[in-house]
Amino acid sequence: MSTDSYMVATAAAIIERQGIHETEVYFQTRNKPSMTSYGTLELPGGRIQKGEDVFSALKREVKEETGLSLSNIKPSIVTNLQGLDGRVGYAFTPFCCNSYNGSPAIGFIFLCEADGEPNALSSEAENPQWIPLSEIRKLIEEEPHRFFYYYLGALKYYLEQKE
Repeated sequence: MSTDSYMVATAAAIIERQGIHETEVYFQTRNKPSMTSYGTLELPGGRIQKGEDVFSALKREVKEETGLSLSNIKPSIVTNLQGLDGRVGYAFTPFCCNSYNGSPAIGFIFLCEADGEPNALSSEAENPQWIPLSEIRKLIEEEPHRFFYYYLGALKYYLEQKE
């Protein structure tokens, strides 16, 4: 079977902080000019490398794209496993998973807190910004095309959980 027939696993962070009046979420602008999603708001995240665990991938991607260090990843429900062959693994619970029909990726989304101030370190992202929940709700209702489609379902689910 060719590798083209397999899904790609990704990890992304909904990074929260308490703003002056309400919770804010970190977004960056997608800077991939060759893609139709160029210029949309996205969450930091990316592909999980072969042999890498989901939490290491999440921390690496966030650090590479934003300069932020994750200080809290929720939920943090992990069950360590050991198979009869001696290999060690784990079961984990993300905040949510997302995928689109026909998409080559499945994503694990986590709620996170971070230390430091963001800066766009990656050539693939720019314009780091904290957006209040009320503004995110308004943008999703009135201008959903402003968000990278891959994360739109996860963001709607996140907002439902915040009500």
